Amino acid sequence: MRLNTKPLKLEYKNKKLFLDKIELKPSVRRLKDMKEVLMNPSFINEKNQDDILYLMYRDLKREEDKNLFEKYKVRYDITIIFPKLLGNEFNKTFGHVHPIAEKKLTYPEVYEILHGKALFILQEFKNNITKKVLLIFAKKNEKVLIPPNYGHVTVNIGKKDLILSNLVSSNFSSVYEIYKEKRGAAVYIARINNKLKIIRNENYNEDFEIKYIKAKELFNFPKENLYFSFIENPEFYKFLNKPSLIFKESKIIRN
Repeated sequence: MRLNTKPLKLEYKNKKLFLDKIELKPSVRRLKDMKEVLMNPSFINEKNQDDILYLMYRDLKREEDKNLFEKYKVRYDITIIFPKLLGNEFNKTFGHVHPIAEKKLTYPEVYEILHGKALFILQEFKNNITKKVLLIFAKKNEKVLIPPNYGHVTVNIGKKDLILSNLVSSNFSSVYEIYKEKRGAAVYIARINNKLKIIRNENYNEDFEIKYIKAKELFNFPKENLYFSFIENPEFYKFLNKPSLIFKESKIIRN
């Protein structure tokens, strides 16, 4: 399957990702690596603990675009999340927050759905207290902004492999501790009686609002795929290293 990442020639075949027909080697997240953030990890055993849940391919680019990505300090990644149930939970990423970039604002990030169906759990943190949870259902070709000061988890709610691309600053490393301490995001996404259910994580004692929103309510992105959009107009993505630019454009929900 050719992915919509032109001019970057990516193909996904037999659970493997190829760039210009050369197989890429991913970082792997296994079931045993997720034990700390699962709603109910009791189903993990010696037989399934090494099951692969998702693959991460970091810093992909064409040779001719290398200087551009380095100049703007931006990285392009691919994540592939398999359609599995983790007990009753839909398969998901571990969850993380980003460090401060400027003016008490953390680094933002942008995702694009290349294949499958996703549910993004975005939660606004203030002094490690969750103030708000945004739930965003997203399908192929939709782009989702991870705003400043939000942590995030991505859930594969479909029956197919969920393939995501993302653009993010190359200036930092993600922070996972809050999700370890709280045993996951503020809500779990589970399948109960063949229906998707939102279950609050009891390790969060604070009251928080849950809002369902559409991706386009957060930010308006160019219609082209993320890779092409960046190399054609890298100035547009300066907010990835200077998040205050997002608020100046007044496109983000602030209340």
